Amino acid sequence: MSMPEIPEQPHRPQFSEVIIDLLESIALEEIALSHLIHSEAKKIKAFIGGQLDFPTNPTNQEIENFNQHIQKLVDITVMKDWLLYRKLEGVIHLSSQRTRKGQKQGHQPKEDTYDFHHDIYEFDDLESQDHHFPFEFYDGE
Repeated sequence: MSMPEIPEQPHRPQFSEVIIDLLESIALEEIALSHLIHSEAKKIKAFIGGQLDFPTNPTNQEIENFNQHIQKLVDITVMKDWLLYRKLEGVIHLSSQRTRKGQKQGHQPKEDTYDFHHDIYEFDDLESQDHHFPFEFYDGE
């Protein structure tokens, strides 16, 4: 028994459009995560106070509850970011696999075809002093 095949239809997007849509979805989810982290940072700043004096005079239990909430949020954010990273790896693999398959069959990619796996940054040592990110952080203001 072979795998079922989806029949061609005129409204289906091209492969390159699908790759771009997948990359855009990853980028939008990353932006949403950054907004969430930014809003939580504002909550932490308000809770702790500008002078680190806890202006609301919380009890130790309230501080611990707040800390647990932040810890859960960070855990969830890290997991979501890891899933997005895996999704990105899948898109890169799919793109490069399609490129290699076409080259094996003698097809050369069009000149305007973007080869995603050549432009991926590999951050082996994020803690080095001379490392610069190719983007700016959003501060929301």
